[in-house]
Formats: sequence, structure tokens, C-alpha cells
Amino acid sequence: MISVTKLSKSYGTFDAISGISFTVPEKSICGLLGKNGAGKSTTIKILTGSIPPTSGDAILGGHSVVTNPDQVRRLIGYVPENAPLYEDMQLVEYLSFCARLHGLKTNQVKSAVKESLERCSLDKVSTKLCAYLSRGQRQRAAIAQAIVHRPTILVMDEPSTGLDPTQIVSMRALIRELSETATILFSSHIIQEVEALCSHVVVLSDGKVSASGTIGDFTEKGKKLEDSFLSVIPQVSHENAYEATL
Repeated sequence: MISVTKLSKSYGTFDAISGISFTVPEKSICGLLGKNGAGKSTTIKILTGSIPPTSGDAILGGHSVVTNPDQVRRLIGYVPENAPLYEDMQLVEYLSFCARLHGLKTNQVKSAVKESLERCSLDKVSTKLCAYLSRGQRQRAAIAQAIVHRPTILVMDEPSTGLDPTQIVSMRALIRELSETATILFSSHIIQEVEALCSHVVVLSDGKVSASGTIGDFTEKGKKLEDSFLSVIPQVSHENAYEATL
């Protein structure tokens, strides 16, 4: 489970996020939805221990990102927006390296890497240099490195960025499968992606939580998630709906 309480991050006089609070239930898929600049990436970076908050706290799997960020990093799997690959390594070498970084013992590495390759449908390209992986393969490789240590929490930043429609469908299926064993939080500015995947939604606007709840809360009485999103982002009109989701 993820619990965020009054989390803030300031850069000088600029508040990237301001006092945000929300929870993500265990083994659910939660979409962090908002237009560009809403504070999604800042929130993700704090939750993964990449940057410290100015104030507030977040608890992931019982550990605080403020007082115990190293334990949080060991516990979670993190998929950055840009796939973090060492291009001069074969994929299997890269995943083995990641497994060792996460503290897996030598006799655990081979089976863990094999499992992550199979779950991400990458076993047939395991000996390929990371530099020669396709865009879709690179995104799946980013997930493979995030799950190689079998984390109970996955945090993803725009996991479908740059994928073609077929690859997006494949990515959604993989995320659904991973949610069977892990709590998943992913950021997105694509309303349709959140609506297709998520059981819970948190909407950010100008660094604050505009709304949060289950997907049913946002789509009750036949309402579309897009309409609910626009209704809690007052500065965005329906005429600018397309722009808001870019």
C-alpha cells in the first residue's frame, strides 16, 4: 500500500506540488492523471526516493521516504519515463546486473532474470545488445529491470510514452498481469489509458490533488472519465480538452 500525506516540493518560490495526500490500496492499479506540469513526475520522483520532499511524507510498504528512503528503494520497482538501459550490454547481462544491484544472491540471479524476461515477453531477444532493442522492447526491458527482484510495489512514469497502438495494448496487458502480485502506481496524461487500466485515480492540477477515488467514483451514472477530469480542472474548458491531454 502507498500512503501520501501532505507532500510538498518547492524550488525556491515555485511549488511543484503543495500538500498532496492520497492512498493507493494494496494490489490495485492507480493512475496519477494530470496535464503537463501538474506535478506528476515530481510526485513519482519523491515516491521512488530520487528527490526528497520539502515537507510531508509518503509511506510505501510500511517505510517512509523521508526517514528510510534506502529501504523504500529496495522494496519498489521503478520504471522511469525513459528506459534506463546500458546500451553496450546484452539484455540478459543488464538484467543480471540489476538483480545484483537489488541484492539478489548469485544463486538467485539466473532464475529471477529468466522469470522477468518471460513475463515481459523478452526471452527471444535476451542476447541482443540493449542498443538494438526496438522502442517497444526497450519499454518492456525497463519493466523487466523493475520487477527482477520481485517487488510488491511498482511505480511507473508514463509507461506507454512513444509506443504504437499494438505496443500500447501489449503494455496494458502486462500491467494488468503485474497487478496480480504488486500494487501499481503510474503517471499518465492520457485519459483513455487511465480509464482502461485503473481501479483508482488521483487527479493533479497545479501541484494539488483536485480529486481522487475509485474509477467508479469518476464514471458513475454513465459519465466518462474525460468529463470528470475536465470538471475538476477549472482552468481547462471543453474546447481545450484535446490540449489538456497532450
